[in-house]
Amino acid sequence: MKYARERLVVKLTFEVISDDRFDGSKKELIDMTEKIDAALSKLEGITVQKGILRELRFPASENEPSHITYRRRYFVTKSACNPTWNDVYAAVNRVYSPKYEFQN
Repeated sequence: MKYARERLVVKLTFEVISDDRFDGSKKELIDMTEKIDAALSKLEGITVQKGILRELRFPASENEPSHITYRRRYFVTKSACNPTWNDVYAAVNRVYSPKYEFQN
């Protein structure tokens, strides 16, 4: 009897953030995502999906003035051994160092 090997698909996810509390802006986030897109496009064997650009507004509080943060989530899947996840990390980290998580 032959058993079909089921391939486990693992997604790497990370979020790029620009926050006006630290002189960030929507333009900065767009620039960063364009650079990340260019870096990842050089790697064969990966698929990249991006979430929508989100704008989150936080009202002022006792301790902090109001601020805006801009975010975009990425999802990366690999279809081969190469490139390695370290290659993906290196490409992204040249532009921005996010927190990475894996999803099944």
